[in-house]
Amino acid sequence: GPALEAVRAASPVPITLWVDELPPANEVRTATAYLVVSEAVTNALKHARAQSIDVAVGPLEGRMSIEVRDDGVGGAPEDGPVALRDRVASVGGTMTVVSPAGGGTTVRAVV
Repeated sequence: GPALEAVRAASPVPITLWVDELPPANEVRTATAYLVVSEAVTNALKHARAQSIDVAVGPLEGRMSIEVRDDGVGGAPEDGPVALRDRVASVGGTMTVVSPAGGGTTVRAVV
């Protein structure tokens, strides 16, 4: 929570942040969840011309569910950042990117 608050506070565009009570997680999974959020926010700020970003982190079947959604221009590659996808996969997680042109981008991961 506090690390995600720091990401929110540093953003030049408004970020709405929801963090639900999370299941116990080791440092690697926790760090991976943080990296998903920070990378997705960074990409939204650099490339999407977003006016707002929503971040939600919560439990899902004993794991952490992460969703970062922006209202930017969309058009991001569906395979997302390869290094981030590999990091999520290294903890047994999954990641999807939905980014229709003109429709914003949503990054979802479960770790």
